[in-house]
Amino acid sequence: MTTSTAAELPREGKRSALAPVRASELEVRPVQWLWPGRVPRGGLTVLAGEPGLGKSLLSVWLASRLSRGELGGTPAASLLLTAEDSREHTVLPRLVAAGAELDQVVFPPPAIDGLERTVRLPDDVGYLRELITSTAAKLVVLTRWWLTCRRRSTRGRINRCVERWLRLPPWLRSRGRRCC
Repeated sequence: MTTSTAAELPREGKRSALAPVRASELEVRPVQWLWPGRVPRGGLTVLAGEPGLGKSLLSVWLASRLSRGELGGTPAASLLLTAEDSREHTVLPRLVAAGAELDQVVFPPPAIDGLERTVRLPDDVGYLRELITSTAAKLVVLTRWWLTCRRRSTRGRINRCVERWLRLPPWLRSRGRRCC
Protein backbone atom coordinates (compact mmCIF):
# COMPACT_ATOMS: atom_id res chain seq x y z
CA MET A 1 0.00 0.00 0.00
CA THR A 2 1.36 3.40 -0.98
CA THR A 3 0.73 6.48 1.13
CA SER A 4 1.23 10.09 0.16
CA THR A 5 2.84 12.69 2.30
CA ALA A 6 1.61 16.25 2.45
CA ALA A 7 4.58 17.28 0.29
CA GLU A 8 3.32 15.01 -2.50
CA LEU A 9 -0.21 16.43 -2.59
CA PRO A 10 -1.13 18.71 -5.51
CA ARG A 11 -0.83 22.38 -4.59
CA GLU A 12 -2.72 24.06 -7.41
CA GLY A 13 -4.84 23.34 -10.42
CA LYS A 14 -7.62 20.85 -10.78
CA ARG A 15 -8.38 18.43 -7.99
CA SER A 16 -10.23 15.21 -8.15
CA ALA A 17 -13.27 14.81 -5.90
CA LEU A 18 -11.15 12.65 -3.61
CA ALA A 19 -8.16 14.97 -3.35
CA PRO A 20 -7.51 16.22 0.17
CA VAL A 21 -7.39 19.93 0.97
CA ARG A 22 -4.41 21.41 2.75
CA ALA A 23 -5.12 23.40 5.90
CA SER A 24 -2.92 26.14 4.42
CA GLU A 25 -5.47 26.53 1.61
CA LEU A 26 -8.29 27.35 4.00
CA GLU A 27 -9.21 30.69 5.49
CA VAL A 28 -10.49 31.16 9.00
CA ARG A 29 -14.03 32.49 8.87
CA PRO A 30 -15.80 34.00 11.85
CA VAL A 31 -18.99 32.33 12.98
CA GLN A 32 -22.15 34.18 12.06
CA TRP A 33 -24.84 33.65 14.64
CA LEU A 34 -28.59 33.38 14.38
CA TRP A 35 -28.81 33.33 18.18
CA PRO A 36 -25.47 34.72 19.43
CA GLY A 37 -23.30 32.13 21.10
CA ARG A 38 -25.89 29.38 20.75
CA VAL A 39 -27.24 28.81 17.21
CA PRO A 40 -24.85 29.44 14.30
CA ARG A 41 -26.11 30.48 10.86
CA GLY A 42 -25.67 27.89 8.16
CA GLY A 43 -25.15 24.94 10.47
CA LEU A 44 -27.14 22.15 11.99
CA THR A 45 -28.35 22.66 15.54
CA VAL A 46 -29.99 19.79 17.39
CA LEU A 47 -32.12 20.35 20.48
CA ALA A 48 -32.08 17.04 22.30
CA GLY A 49 -33.52 16.01 25.63
CA GLU A 50 -36.21 14.19 27.49
CA PRO A 51 -39.87 14.97 26.77
CA GLY A 52 -41.26 17.97 28.63
CA LEU A 53 -38.05 20.00 28.87
CA GLY A 54 -39.28 22.73 26.50
CA LYS A 55 -37.51 21.96 23.21
CA SER A 56 -40.61 22.80 21.16
CA LEU A 57 -41.24 25.96 23.19
CA LEU A 58 -37.65 27.06 22.61
CA SER A 59 -38.11 26.47 18.88
CA VAL A 60 -41.28 28.58 18.87
CA TRP A 61 -39.48 31.27 20.87
CA LEU A 62 -36.64 31.35 18.31
CA ALA A 63 -39.11 31.52 15.39
CA SER A 64 -40.99 34.32 17.16
CA ARG A 65 -37.86 36.39 17.83
CA LEU A 66 -36.64 35.87 14.26
CA SER A 67 -40.05 36.93 12.92
CA ARG A 68 -39.76 40.24 14.76
CA GLY A 69 -36.17 40.89 13.68
CA GLU A 70 -34.74 40.31 17.15
CA LEU A 71 -32.25 37.74 15.83
CA GLY A 72 -29.98 39.19 13.17
CA GLY A 73 -31.68 42.58 12.96
CA THR A 74 -34.05 41.87 10.07
CA PRO A 75 -37.38 40.03 10.36
CA ALA A 76 -37.10 36.67 8.62
CA ALA A 77 -39.19 33.60 7.95
CA SER A 78 -39.18 30.31 9.81
CA LEU A 79 -40.40 27.02 8.39
CA LEU A 80 -42.03 24.78 10.99
CA LEU A 81 -42.37 21.08 10.23
CA THR A 82 -44.24 19.65 13.18
CA ALA A 83 -44.38 15.88 13.21
CA GLU A 84 -46.49 15.60 16.31
CA ASP A 85 -48.17 18.82 17.47
CA SER A 86 -51.30 20.19 15.80
CA ARG A 87 -50.72 23.47 14.01
CA GLU A 88 -54.03 25.01 15.07
CA HIS A 89 -54.36 23.56 18.58
CA THR A 90 -50.78 23.66 19.84
CA VAL A 91 -48.28 25.49 17.65
CA LEU A 92 -50.36 28.55 16.68
CA PRO A 93 -51.37 29.38 20.28
CA ARG A 94 -47.71 29.12 21.30
CA LEU A 95 -46.68 31.45 18.46
CA VAL A 96 -49.36 33.98 19.46
CA ALA A 97 -48.28 33.81 23.11
CA ALA A 98 -44.66 34.36 22.06
CA GLY A 99 -45.64 37.45 20.04
CA ALA A 100 -44.62 36.08 16.64
CA GLU A 101 -45.29 38.00 13.46
CA LEU A 102 -47.46 35.22 12.04
CA ASP A 103 -46.84 36.19 8.39
CA GLN A 104 -43.18 35.25 8.95
CA VAL A 105 -43.92 31.74 10.22
CA VAL A 106 -44.84 29.16 7.60
CA PHE A 107 -45.85 25.53 7.48
CA PRO A 108 -45.66 23.15 4.52
CA PRO A 109 -48.78 23.04 2.35
CA PRO A 110 -51.21 20.21 3.03
CA ALA A 111 -51.10 17.07 0.92
CA ILE A 112 -53.72 16.47 -1.78
CA ASP A 113 -56.00 14.80 0.78
CA GLY A 114 -55.88 17.93 2.98
CA LEU A 115 -53.77 16.31 5.69
CA GLU A 116 -50.33 17.49 6.74
CA ARG A 117 -47.62 15.94 4.63
CA THR A 118 -44.89 14.18 6.58
CA VAL A 119 -41.36 14.85 5.36
CA ARG A 120 -39.41 11.59 5.05
CA LEU A 121 -35.65 11.60 4.81
CA PRO A 122 -33.68 11.03 2.76
CA ASP A 123 -36.47 10.68 0.18
CA ASP A 124 -37.84 14.21 0.62
CA VAL A 125 -34.59 16.22 0.65
CA GLY A 126 -35.62 17.80 -2.67
CA TYR A 127 -39.05 18.69 -1.29
CA LEU A 128 -37.44 20.15 1.84
CA ARG A 129 -35.08 22.21 -0.33
CA GLU A 130 -38.05 23.51 -2.33
CA LEU A 131 -39.89 24.50 0.86
CA ILE A 132 -36.86 26.33 2.25
CA THR A 133 -36.20 28.14 -1.01
CA SER A 134 -39.83 29.11 -1.65
CA THR A 135 -40.31 30.46 1.88
CA ALA A 136 -36.84 32.06 2.20
CA ALA A 137 -36.72 30.47 5.66
CA LYS A 138 -33.72 31.35 7.80
CA LEU A 139 -34.79 28.90 10.51
CA VAL A 140 -36.11 25.42 9.84
CA VAL A 141 -37.61 23.64 12.81
CA LEU A 142 -38.24 19.95 12.46
CA THR A 143 -39.72 18.58 15.66
CA ARG A 144 -39.41 14.91 16.47
CA TRP A 145 -37.01 14.61 13.54
CA TRP A 146 -36.56 10.87 14.00
CA LEU A 147 -40.18 10.46 12.90
CA THR A 148 -38.99 11.62 9.49
CA CYS A 149 -36.88 8.50 9.07
CA ARG A 150 -38.28 6.19 6.47
CA ARG A 151 -37.96 3.19 8.72
CA ARG A 152 -37.72 3.57 12.46
CA SER A 153 -38.50 0.16 13.85
CA THR A 154 -35.01 -0.71 15.06
CA ARG A 155 -32.21 1.15 16.81
CA GLY A 156 -29.92 0.46 13.84
CA ARG A 157 -32.35 2.11 11.45
CA ILE A 158 -32.70 5.14 13.71
CA ASN A 159 -28.90 5.38 13.88
CA ARG A 160 -28.73 5.33 10.08
CA CYS A 161 -31.31 8.12 9.97
CA VAL A 162 -29.20 10.16 12.40
CA GLU A 163 -26.21 9.60 10.14
CA ARG A 164 -28.25 10.86 7.16
CA TRP A 165 -29.18 14.00 9.10
CA LEU A 166 -25.54 14.63 9.90
CA ARG A 167 -24.76 14.38 6.17
CA LEU A 168 -27.32 16.95 5.04
CA PRO A 169 -26.53 18.36 1.62
CA PRO A 170 -24.24 21.39 1.49
CA TRP A 171 -26.99 23.70 0.20
CA LEU A 172 -28.80 23.20 3.51
CA ARG A 173 -25.71 23.86 5.60
CA SER A 174 -24.25 26.79 3.69
CA ARG A 175 -27.04 29.28 3.02
CA GLY A 176 -28.07 30.48 6.45
CA ARG A 177 -30.58 27.67 6.95
CA ARG A 178 -31.14 25.99 10.28
CA CYS A 179 -32.47 22.61 11.29
CA CYS A 180 -33.46 21.95 14.83
